[in-house]
Amino acid sequence: MKIFCEQPEWYVIQSLFIALSLMSSNAFAQAIASSDDQRAHAAVALLQKYCLSTDADPTTVNRRATEAGLAVVFDRSAIGAHHKLWRVGNAAGMFGLGTVSFSVPSRYMCSVTIPGRSTSAAAIESILTADPRLGTPVKRLNTPTKSAVVWVVNLGPRANPPEVILTPITGTISVMFGFPPS
Repeated sequence: MKIFCEQPEWYVIQSLFIALSLMSSNAFAQAIASSDDQRAHAAVALLQKYCLSTDADPTTVNRRATEAGLAVVFDRSAIGAHHKLWRVGNAAGMFGLGTVSFSVPSRYMCSVTIPGRSTSAAAIESILTADPRLGTPVKRLNTPTKSAVVWVVNLGPRANPPEVILTPITGTISVMFGFPPS
């Protein structure tokens, strides 16, 4: 997977989550104040609960989010993809949990968005790197307009192992399933 160059779906996904994040960022940022470390741990805990389980797929995430009583804030199909976003509130603040299913059944994405981008990427990166399923990042991208850190995650045998992508500019941590490695 070429994160920002050859996957046009990526631009659509990122644009969607940026727009939704910015629409609600003021309300989310003011909702509950907490330390950077608490927000980073809470975001990664959501990612682990919903996106990094061995059975993480859009149907399972949808079922778990529904069972947890999460509020759906966006649910739409467009141009070969289905996007769904939930609002998640906990003691550390407000977050967005999202899934994108593509027309290729084995390709999908699960993300956690930190509205307001008030949590440092370094804190999140440190927590993700400590997870033995991820370990050391395999790729970094830093340009004036784009930034990303990529890990390959071990969730059992798969033709294309999922990648975890931290995008500090948008405050998004994504798990990409079924895409060729970057």
